[in-house]
Amino acid sequence: MAFVSNSPSFRSTDEVQLENGGAGVEALVLSGIDGDTPVYVLPSESGFVATALAASTYGVVGVPEYGSIASGAVGTIRIKGYREGVQGSAAAFACGIGHAIAWSAGTLYATSTAYTGYEHQVAICTEAGLSGSTTANMVLTGIVGNPI
Repeated sequence: MAFVSNSPSFRSTDEVQLENGGAGVEALVLSGIDGDTPVYVLPSESGFVATALAASTYGVVGVPEYGSIASGAVGTIRIKGYREGVQGSAAAFACGIGHAIAWSAGTLYATSTAYTGYEHQVAICTEAGLSGSTTANMVLTGIVGNPI
């Protein structure tokens, strides 16, 4: 028998298929986020919550699907599929097509240097020749990040 909540704040833990491909989840946003800013998404007692990337946290990395989301609001977070213009920290992306984009110490970044094994890939770069960019086009993989 399935659990049914009468609470209007209950959110499903199912992925939703998005209009332009990929998948997302409905999540309660714990602190307001801009439309292109990556967040981490984790399950809670009544669905998913989303908040800013931080060091020493675990969750799936995603990006708001339909623009900025205010603190305390529920919004769609893309966790799989293509997304353009995702924000990193200052000059965080130096990659080419097919390079891993990882989450470490509270930010997304990509580099063509050797993978150390401590950072975890959360997306794949889809742009050629990025060097010192603050944004990147990527395919989110829906893999749980495990930052240092």
